Amino acid sequence: MVTVFEVDHPATQAVKREVFARLGIPANVQFVATDFERDDFVVKLCAARFVSERRSLVVWLGVMSCLTMQAITSVMNQITELGGTGTRLVFDYIRTDGSMVQVATAKH
Repeated sequence: MVTVFEVDHPATQAVKREVFARLGIPANVQFVATDFERDDFVVKLCAARFVSERRSLVVWLGVMSCLTMQAITSVMNQITELGGTGTRLVFDYIRTDGSMVQVATAKH
C-alpha cells in the first residue's frame, strides 16, 4: 500500500481532519501540519515516517499563490532533496496574466 502524506497549513488541515473523521481516515494517510512560511516541512515529513530514500510523488497544487517568494524558494530547494531516483514533482503556479500553469518534473 502506498503511504499518502497530506501536508498542509495547520488551520486547513484541521478542517480536512474533521471531514476525514466523519468519513473515515484511510490507514495509508498521514497528516503533516506545516506552515511553509515558518516550518521545515522535510523535518516534519520525516517525523511522520517519510522515507526520503524511496521514490516519491510530490503534488504541490494550489499552494504557491499563498506563499512569499522566500517560502516558495525554500520549499523548492527542500523538495530537490526529497525522495530517491525517479521522484517526481507536480506543481502549479499563477502567471502574472492570471492564467494557471501546471508543471511536472522528475528527479534523476
